[in-house]
Amino acid sequence: MRRAGSFPDLPNYKSRQFSHYLYAAEFADGVVKVGCTWSPQQRLRQLVTHRKRGVRRVAYVGLPGGTWFLTERVALAACRSIAAKTVGKEWFHGLRFGEAVTAIKHAARRSVS
Repeated sequence: MRRAGSFPDLPNYKSRQFSHYLYAAEFADGVVKVGCTWSPQQRLRQLVTHRKRGVRRVAYVGLPGGTWFLTERVALAACRSIAAKTVGKEWFHGLRFGEAVTAIKHAARRSVS
């Protein structure tokens, strides 16, 4: 289980390989968060600290500049259509992690084609 500060394998704002990253994170209680950030490492630290729950798994895809907003909307719409319950716009109950990963990958492919 990953705790705050233990995400060395995720890109941080200094890497700037892409302008944004679309991510899916599964927390210890089974809740899945899907969102977009310019620094997955920093964002996951914030989420773990805020939720007081460890992260089981994280997946992300890099997005070229100018595509992140629409790409995130496509991924979130796909997740909302599958999840049993949505809290806010980006938190999902009853959504399997693999389904969230498929949604973000599919959305990212659509944004570059």
